[in-house]
Amino acid sequence: MKTPSEQDAMTIAAAFAGDEPRCVRRFPTGVAHWVYEIEPHGGEPFVIKLGSRDQHEDFASAIHWNDVLLPLGVPVAPVLSSGTTDGLPYIVMPRLPGADLGAVYPSLTTRHKLRLADDICRVQRLVHALPGADAFGFAHRLGAPSRPTWKHVLLDNIERSRVRIRTANLISTSVLKPLLDALDRFDDYFESIRPVPFLDDTTTKNVLVHDGALSGIVDVDWICYGGPLCVIALTRTALLNAGRDADYSDSWVDLLEPTDRQRAALSLYTALFCADFLGEVGHTFNGNNPPPSARDLAHLQRLLNEQLELSA
Repeated sequence: MKTPSEQDAMTIAAAFAGDEPRCVRRFPTGVAHWVYEIEPHGGEPFVIKLGSRDQHEDFASAIHWNDVLLPLGVPVAPVLSSGTTDGLPYIVMPRLPGADLGAVYPSLTTRHKLRLADDICRVQRLVHALPGADAFGFAHRLGAPSRPTWKHVLLDNIERSRVRIRTANLISTSVLKPLLDALDRFDDYFESIRPVPFLDDTTTKNVLVHDGALSGIVDVDWICYGGPLCVIALTRTALLNAGRDADYSDSWVDLLEPTDRQRAALSLYTALFCADFLGEVGHTFNGNNPPPSARDLAHLQRLLNEQLELSA
């Protein structure tokens, strides 16, 4: 199957800007799509996101959510152009200032982290105000998730981790058994979750930070309906896995004033995402993830067990 390349990005850039670009640089993060920064000979830099031939739905969904979220005041990068090249879907967007939160995190002060947490809380509240749904999970269109309960969404995630762990064959899938047992102990909590819309991937990626402040959000290809604490847990997992402090995600939690049961659920979700990260080790995806190491596996398994203990 053909995969996107720098030449594809150059072709799209030349058609969009009317001239071949001065520079094309692929962003070093992201495992789902191929994203390039374009520096034209004249005018402002822009970004081209390319997908494989089986990802057309993701790109149509990204355009849909752009149209839904921009009028609400959600600072997503607007779509400037879209189409296909050699069967590959693409979107052209402005180059928002800044870099991913994870890339600049070591330079942020406590004040920066507090302000960013407050900003992302505000953004999520805007999304929460969208019409709800009668089901749970990820949706390519407004109000169109398909899973019957929130627990089904979580089990889907764990099953994906199980398949990936088994395929990579670096550790045993038995690492997931304590997580599944812990999930059953939260049945009453999951039954209380309503299908609230939220941005599920505003983590250490996709949140652009410039001079310590939020400059925009990118890569909204779908939204999730369910428990919004999950996105904080994913952010927390990414920070802990990278050896960073969790001040930002802790500030985000504190702003929500959660109950003790919600804090326990947050630890359970964090354990779930540790399993998710374990499932990524040993897979190449689109070539942007680093090679696996024994340190990755041991560190993530330790984090998973620690978070399960905190959830008990």
